[in-house]
Parts: sequence; structure tokens; C-alpha cells
Amino acid sequence: MRSWMIALSSGIAVTGLLPTLPVVSFAILLSMFLVAVLLFSLLLYFSSLPGYSDKTVAIGIAQICLCFMLGNCWGLLYGRYMMDTQLPENLEGVDFWLVGEVDSLPRYNGRAQQFEVRVTGSCLALHPGSCAANEQALRLRRVLLNYYGGEEILPGQYWRLRVRLNRPHGFVNPGGFDYELMLAQNGINAKGYVRDTEFNIYLGESRYNYQRLRYQLRERLLVATAEMQYAGIILALVLGERDLISSQSWELFSQTGTNHLIVISGLHVGFVALVVYWLVNISVRLLPGLLLFFPAQKIAAGAAVLGAFVYSLLAGFSMPTQRALIMLAVFMLAQVFARNFPATFSYCLALTLVLLLAPLSAMSAGFWLSFVAVGGLLLAFTGWQQMTSQSALRSRLQWSVWGRPQWVVFVVLSVPLAFWMQQMSLLSPLANIFAIPLVSLLVVPLGLAGMLGTLLYAPAGILLLHAADFLLAVLTGSLTWLVADFSGFGVWKFYGLQPWAFFCAAVGSFLLLLPTGWPARYLGLVLFLPLFRPVGPALPEQGEVWVNFLDVGQGLAVVVRTNSHTLLYDTGPRFSDSFDTGRGVILPFLQKSGVRQLDSIIVSHSDNDHAGGLDSVLSGMPVGQIMSGTPLNLTTQNSVSHAFSRCARGMHWYWDNVEFEILHPGDQSYQRRNNNSCVLQIRAAGVRILLTGDIEAHVEAELLGNYTDTLASDILLAPHHGSNSSSTPAFIAAVNPEFVVYSAGYRNQFGHPSAEVRQRYLVNGALALNTARSGMIEFRQGAEEGIMAANVEAAYTPREYRESRRRYWFVE
Repeated sequence: MRSWMIALSSGIAVTGLLPTLPVVSFAILLSMFLVAVLLFSLLLYFSSLPGYSDKTVAIGIAQICLCFMLGNCWGLLYGRYMMDTQLPENLEGVDFWLVGEVDSLPRYNGRAQQFEVRVTGSCLALHPGSCAANEQALRLRRVLLNYYGGEEILPGQYWRLRVRLNRPHGFVNPGGFDYELMLAQNGINAKGYVRDTEFNIYLGESRYNYQRLRYQLRERLLVATAEMQYAGIILALVLGERDLISSQSWELFSQTGTNHLIVISGLHVGFVALVVYWLVNISVRLLPGLLLFFPAQKIAAGAAVLGAFVYSLLAGFSMPTQRALIMLAVFMLAQVFARNFPATFSYCLALTLVLLLAPLSAMSAGFWLSFVAVGGLLLAFTGWQQMTSQSALRSRLQWSVWGRPQWVVFVVLSVPLAFWMQQMSLLSPLANIFAIPLVSLLVVPLGLAGMLGTLLYAPAGILLLHAADFLLAVLTGSLTWLVADFSGFGVWKFYGLQPWAFFCAAVGSFLLLLPTGWPARYLGLVLFLPLFRPVGPALPEQGEVWVNFLDVGQGLAVVVRTNSHTLLYDTGPRFSDSFDTGRGVILPFLQKSGVRQLDSIIVSHSDNDHAGGLDSVLSGMPVGQIMSGTPLNLTTQNSVSHAFSRCARGMHWYWDNVEFEILHPGDQSYQRRNNNSCVLQIRAAGVRILLTGDIEAHVEAELLGNYTDTLASDILLAPHHGSNSSSTPAFIAAVNPEFVVYSAGYRNQFGHPSAEVRQRYLVNGALALNTARSGMIEFRQGAEEGIMAANVEAAYTPREYRESRRRYWFVE
């Protein structure tokens, strides 16, 4: 039966890799699923009849194939339903009415409240009075809204709102976070904002909404912990709300591999269940009459599942807590119903249930980290013990109760961490030995008890919360000392890993878990070497250049690579104190590409959409020099440690036989920052690339006067994201590009690129590419299969990352 569950899970998981869904209706997919169920049932029946024992192998293979097909059908049914309930493309940017219930805690980003709405009705009429009761013009389930009004929106409230929506859309870059996948996993069908109109009205309040309870608890905790240093971490551990955790705390926990401890994770859910099990198991033994009907272990197991469920609800029933709850319920309910299932059976059952309930889980890092960690612990503490009891005995004698699990988790998670996070903490085993019991056994119970205390007797609750805050101070102090003592060795970052390196390390991690005395286990150390000393990815040849226009929304970031040098032109926008494209897009891309340092950063000018990610890049990677057309607002630390110079016309240098020249600005400064943008031209083997920043028509005219014969370029970055203030017909004719690249946000508020500008380039014969539609756009000179071939007469084939890495939930 375990093979059936593995086949079913595999069938579900692989549907997440599909670039598009089959062009069939939901009804046809459902019919295919039911036919597969019928065939599987018939095979089960015939296999139980006398005389079929000699065909057991063939029947078993057929059953496994049918289970895989069932998984496929289920994954496709989920995908089809999800896509059918997405906002239609023709309604993007259109105002209409939604009626629904606020179904999340509101988050504040300074200007707006952001919340999720469970849609109960929608109407395309202009006036709400024209809408029929309970009308459902759109098959929307959940939408994510920003509200810029002054009224506070609370969970559980019903509203009728005038909204303007777009389909779920995010950045698509190598190494970057898949925001569209996250929205799909959470059932978000559209995102947008509430229009300001007097007809937006409050319709009442739901009587049953657990998010309202979470909101009330959050407000109480915020008041109770107002004077505490680690209030944000307490809030995260009790309610799963991470907004108040400082970036310094995140960095410290990431460096020590303990960041899983400051959010509600499967580990905390498991420990809560363990504490409930222990307390109930002891308590019910005081009631001997009850034990005549139900054994104490069964009562405790059921209570443990209930306790874990309540804690998961407090955390907002997020995906990690759902996974943990399912895994825990499978193992505990087996005890409740007196089923002595093997650990591997329970493990496979939990895996199958998670994927049945959330088919796209297999596409996220958390899924693999959770199941790989649990699988490794089961293998180390049950599998090998069954093979050799002597080895198990030695293990118990040689390792502490906390030490060996940390070693196992460190080994088995090295591969998924390298693949998904591109880094791992070498301090993790040591830090987690004391951090896990401190947080899970002391801080979390104190936080939960403190929260309950604030409801019953506030002084007692606040005292317990102060105790939790004190223990967190001890923890952060210890981790800070640990990081300082091992400065430079705490975090290992992986650069440019190849698929074969992951395969070798995966085999190596398995071998390292073999029992002591098995010679093959030491081969695992050798197989880990490609992970820590990888063979770097391919590089441009001498005289060649590779250019990557990263997808950073309404902003700009371009990476230019030669054989031994890397230049970053602009660093994208900063969206909030917790996210900017320097840390979220540029650094992951550089790391994925094997770039360990930047020789130069050119920031065209100091506007946020071009310079917002600079501090993060400077903090995350060694940088040679910085140039800009305008003064930059750097932090004191970064401004001291990096040389800065102003771009000036005539600057000229060669890297690996590739020529770079600054064409603008000259000696004068312009009133508008846009016109001070650094303009860079790159020349390689007869191919020219022109990067223009945000220059406008006035500067374009200057360039035409100064560079009449040399302005022509094969690839042009459209000035000012395609604004109508730039890209004059004369400039386009002089540059005469084969390709024009727009770096713009999806359906941005400025309307970039404008229709007039797009028409001008079209008339001139340039092929237009837009990062909003294409994701990252890459031109490689000299690469195989013609991706910007070195011969100028050869066809250009830019790589559009959204297309080459397409998944069916991507916006087209």
C-alpha cells in the first residue's frame, strides 16, 4: 500500500511542473478521475480472486500506474479549478463591486491596510443599486486588497466594496521567490485595491470567524508587550504574525540556522502536542473510573491532536502548520484507534494527505524541508535500528538526546537548503542544541500561557510574557556571541551549483546516515564536495558579453557579465523596510549565476526605482566601485567602505576585450534627476548595447549631437521605462535597435510603456520585450543555439525566463 501512496503522491506532484494545463474541461478531468478509480477498484477485486496469485506482479504494476494516473487527474482537477476561478484578463483594471467577508488579519504597509476577502458576491454594474442580491458575476474565491481609506477594516466584517483588480503577478527571475505560486497556494485569485467611493458600505459581521479572535488576541498582546524588547518574536511564536520582527533579528537567526524557531513551525506544533499529551496522560490517571472505558494513552493522543489543531488555528492555519497538523494527526490517531502502523506507512500517508489537500505544496521549499527532515529522522532512529541493534546502542551511548537529531537534520537538509535557499548555516547544529529546547519547551509555553493570562488576570499574564522576553534575550545574546566567535564561518553560500552536484550530495547525505561501521558511509563525505566546492557555471568567452535585464517591477536592474568581470547597472526599487529588490531579486540571481563579487555598480540616478536596492547589495556582496549620475543616500557604513565617483562623459574601459563607455552626463547637472542618468554603451564583437536610465527628450537630443555616428546599438534599454517623455522618433532612428527592452511593472500606474512609444519602436522595426510579461530577459553572446550569436548577422534569440520556466499558474 505504501507503493500506492508514493505513486499517488508522485502523480500529484509532477502536475506542478506543467507549463500549461491540458485544454480540457473540468468535467472531462473529473470523468477521467472517476474512470481511474473504477479501474483501480476492479483490479483490487480481481487480485483477491483465487487463481490470480501468478499474476500478482503484473496487477501490482497496473495498480501503481493507476495510482499515478489518479494523482495526475487530481492535480489537474485542482489546477483547472484554480485557473477557472482566476480573474479574467479582460476585467483587469476594470472597476466592479465585490461583496465578501474579511478573512485575514489586516497588515499595514504605511499607506494602506492589506487584507484578504472571501468573496460571496460580485457585480459588474456601475451603480450598486443595479446589482441583484447574491449575484455572482465572477467565479472568484479569495482576493487580496489594499485599502487606502482611514476606516479600520477588521476580520469577520462583511463589506460591499468597489474594487479594481489584476490577476496574481510577481517577479520571475532565477533564484528568486515565486510570489505567484504563493498566492496560488493560498487560493488568491486576484489582487488589487479598494476604490474611494461613498457607496462602499459595511454590511455586518460574521458570528463565527476565528480570524476575529486572532485579531483580538493580537491587540491584547500588543498592549501587554508594548515595553518588551522582543515583542515581535513573541507575537510570531503565539499568533504567527512576523511583521514586527526586526531585520537584525531575522539576520541573526538566519546566520545561526534557528530562523525556523521564531515562527510557528511544525516543530512548535509538535512540541505543543507533546506537552498536551504529557499533561493529559498524567491528569486522566487521577480519574480511574474514566480509564475503565478509555485508556489514558488514547485520551492523551486525542487531546494532543486537538491541542495542535487549536495552536494551528492561532497561527492562522498557514501551510506549514497544516502540514505539521496532518503529520501529527496521522501518527497520533493511529494510537487512538489502536493501529500499530509502521513508521514508514504513517509517513507515506501523511505525505499523501498533504498533497491531496494542497497539490501545489510540492513546489514550495517548506514542503521539502519538512518531509526530508522527518524522513531523515525516521531513517536514522527507526530504519537502521531495525537492521542492527548494536549500532543503535552505540549511537545512544555516543550522542546526547539533542545532539544526534541535530546532526541528522543538518545532513539531510543540506541538499534542499542548497537548492531552495542557496545557503546554509554551519552553526545550525550547535545553535539548535540549546535553542530548540529553550524556545519550544520554555518560550512558546510561556507565551501561550501569558496570552491566556492576559484574558483571565492581566498582571499574571504580563509577568509570564516578561519571562518569555527574558529568555529570548538570553537566546539572542548567546547566538550573537556564537556568530561573533565564528565570524565569517557561520553561513555557507552556494554559488552556481549544477544539477549533478545536488544529486551527488543527496546520495552522500544518505550514506552519511548509515550505521557506524559501514565503510560506505565515508564515501558520503566525498560526494558532498561538489556542494561546497562546486564547478562554476559557464562563463562568456574573451570578447563576449552576457546581459540580463532582471524583472524588478517598475524599476531597473541589469547585470552585465564578461569572462572575469561583472557589472550591475541599477539596483531596482525598495518597496518597504522589509523588502527590496537588492536582497530579494539581485543577490539571489547573482548567487544562482555563480557571481561572488561585483567589480562595479553603476546607479543611473538616485530615484528609488533605480537605487532602492543598493544598500542590500552592498551588504550582501563585495563590490569594487560605485558610480552614479547623482549623489546617493547610502548608510554611513556602506558609504565609508565603498569608493564612489560620478559618471562623466568620456569614461572608458575594457574588460576581457569588451569595451565600456559612459556617454552621459557631461560636466553640467540637470534640474530633473532623470536627465542626470548615467548612459552606458557596451561594445563586444560588433554588438552594441545601450543602457539609458531615465533620460528624457532633452538629453536624447544632446546624445544625437555628441554621438551622431556611434549611437547605433543592437539592444536598447527604452529610456524611462517607455515613458512618452522619452524615445523621440529621431533618437529611435539614430539608435536603430534590433531589440528594445522595457523594464516596467505589470499594469503599472504610469501606463509604461506608453502606446505612442510602443508604436514608434514598432514602426522602426524593433522587436519589443517587456520584463513585466517576459520576466528576466537574457541576451548571451556566443552561446550555443543562437542566443545572441557572436556573428552580428546571425539571428538573435533572447531568453525570456517567464517562458523558459513557465508554470501553468503564471500570468501570460
